[in-house]
Amino acid sequence: MRSQEITVTICVERDGDGFYAYAPALKGLHVGGDTEEEVLKNIKDGIILYLESLSNCGEPFPEGPDFKIREYSDTLTREISVQWTFQTTPGNKSKMSRPRELYAH
Repeated sequence: MRSQEITVTICVERDGDGFYAYAPALKGLHVGGDTEEEVLKNIKDGIILYLESLSNCGEPFPEGPDFKIREYSDTLTREISVQWTFQTTPGNKSKMSRPRELYAH
């Protein structure tokens, strides 16, 4: 199974006593809310509905700097860091200590 992570640029503005938000890449998507948290929830819900509508109608998703898609599979990749201390003796560069494992305790 493949999944997509979609990043959409949004603009949030004060609108009288409340807030107003829109997504430049998604023409016609404008939402309001009494608080900033509410308008952010509303724009997120609006983006999902907008994309579902495009998908259901067989329309392509927008392209451009305000709309980014990253595809990935079920295989999750993560970066992990370990600290490796090299212990060498003169003339022998092959001896190394064991890595110190970095774990949060």
